[in-house]
Amino acid sequence: MPSLNLELSFFEHRKVRRLVSLAGRGSEAQLIRLWCYCGTHHPEDGSLAGYSPEEIELIADWRGKPGLFVEALAAAGWLDSTEAGYVVHDWTEHQGHLYAYKTKASAMAKARWDKVRAEAAGNAASIAPSTKSAPRDAPSNAASIAASNAPSMLQAMPMQCSAVQGKAELPDPPNPPRGAAAVVDHLEIPEKLKTQPFAKAWAQWQTYRRGQKRVKDWVMLFRKQLEALSEYDADTATRMLNQSMYQGWTGIFPLKNDNRNPNRGSVAGDRNHFIGELGCESDDVDRPFA
Repeated sequence: MPSLNLELSFFEHRKVRRLVSLAGRGSEAQLIRLWCYCGTHHPEDGSLAGYSPEEIELIADWRGKPGLFVEALAAAGWLDSTEAGYVVHDWTEHQGHLYAYKTKASAMAKARWDKVRAEAAGNAASIAPSTKSAPRDAPSNAASIAASNAPSMLQAMPMQCSAVQGKAELPDPPNPPRGAAAVVDHLEIPEKLKTQPFAKAWAQWQTYRRGQKRVKDWVMLFRKQLEALSEYDADTATRMLNQSMYQGWTGIFPLKNDNRNPNRGSVAGDRNHFIGELGCESDDVDRPFA
């Protein structure tokens, strides 16, 4: 399992001592919590673009004066401020191995599935010649033989075999291979949301959401969510996605304690309106609010 690079002298490091002097005891542990979040969701660059200071402090479980923790991180040299937002200082140099592990895991998972599919197709093709003069129920027999010869990990998967053409058609696995991103790429992002931070958060949201509770129609779910998010500006929509992933929610909610959008009320006030936007009266998609 991937892990952070943490020096044994971490707690004696001058920047850690400075952070503690500015934010108080315990802030060094909250810094590690922030690193763990970046390693999970932003391993490629440690970028927190699109995150507000309040969201960063929520991720780190900061319970002190609002804004103080982020200011202390920046002053101590743990966070860099850029035009796009905050980014963890020297992330690639110290924690870049996390993205390398993720990329390698995705490639290995794809190779495993390619091998499994090739073996299953070969087993199905090997029985095709013997079915030319087979009785009327030959297709069903061929399917059962191919399923029994396929690797054990495919026995639970439906297989359709054609005795005439000698082909085996394998459906997509019920869940994406370990480490592979399952993203509905063909959905068009609304023009007002076409920013780099939102595109990144939207791709992460699709992968994250498909790892949670399953629905009957992913395309419908994501299309409805894009339509609802298009009523917000790109920055707000990005922070809503990040909020839902951090909290472990399966739905997208208006931001908590957000006073920057005058067209929106409180979370409780927007609840019924947002449900209506997502059109979740059907069982085909998850309701956004539990």
